[in-house]
Amino acid sequence: MATIILNMLFLLATEVALLAQVDLREIKRVAGLGAGWLRSYLRGCWPITP
Repeated sequence: MATIILNMLFLLATEVALLAQVDLREIKRVAGLGAGWLRSYLRGCWPITP
């Protein structure tokens, strides 16, 4: 399940990067935010805004 979520986050970050045509730093920032949200979710803390 976690692998599926990680794949979705990666695809989302890639799509956002392509749409906005941002640089690698922005991709890493978005991926970092996604990873932080995933850790919070797996801990059982559902954030209001992912």
